[in-house]
Amino acid sequence: MTEQTKSAGAGPAVGTETTAEPGPAASPDPVARPEPAPEPEPAADGPFSHPRWRPDGSTVRVDSVPVTYAWQYRSPVLRAALSDEDGAHLGWVWTDGHEAAGWSEPAAAPSGFEEGAARVRAGAHVWAALRDAKGRDEPASAALRPHLYAPYQLGAPQSADRPDAPEPRP
Repeated sequence: MTEQTKSAGAGPAVGTETTAEPGPAASPDPVARPEPAPEPEPAADGPFSHPRWRPDGSTVRVDSVPVTYAWQYRSPVLRAALSDEDGAHLGWVWTDGHEAAGWSEPAAAPSGFEEGAARVRAGAHVWAALRDAKGRDEPASAALRPHLYAPYQLGAPQSADRPDAPEPRP
């Protein structure tokens, strides 16, 4: 065979060795699924211990979870605007007067970092106040007492169809 024939793909020259062409790369079986992660086993020292919760392999023990008001409400709800010391509206504290109470932020995005951070701080303050009130076995109807949220100011309660309803237009 001439050099021209070899380059045209006519096959190997006489007396040369050939190697097998590599086949397609082995691909995983599309039907085979990886086994799911095992469920955490109940630990001897509590139901919520699991070594994956800490990078060093130690376990976390959760003895109790704070009690909170329900988040599923019955309409209508009462909600009151929460403002900071400067009068900036941060969101609403709401309750259905039965079992549910919570915090709702305005639907509009914060105008900047400072407003967003103020909303987060107010929300954390409200959730802590609601957790403490529920811990004292106060009914959800008591969630709109202004002294619970000091130093924030709580406005007068107003009726709404839902906690995150838009502000009524004047």
